[in-house]
Amino acid sequence: MIKLNAVRDSAGYTIEEASEYSQVSVEEMERLEDDPGNMLSSMVTKLRRIYKIPIDYVVFILAFGVNLT
Repeated sequence: MIKLNAVRDSAGYTIEEASEYSQVSVEEMERLEDDPGNMLSSMVTKLRRIYKIPIDYVVFILAFGVNLT
């Protein structure tokens, strides 16, 4: 499985940069990376845009059971 921190790393961002761009604290970003299961669809969209992930590839996030409601 692909982890969110691996996606962030491959996009070239530090956790501090990702948290700044997504407007959440570093602690919240760490929590999301450790347990993305309760991530809101708005955060999925933010991270997809920040990491430049085409919508077709969001399946990796869905594999973690992200709540899109």
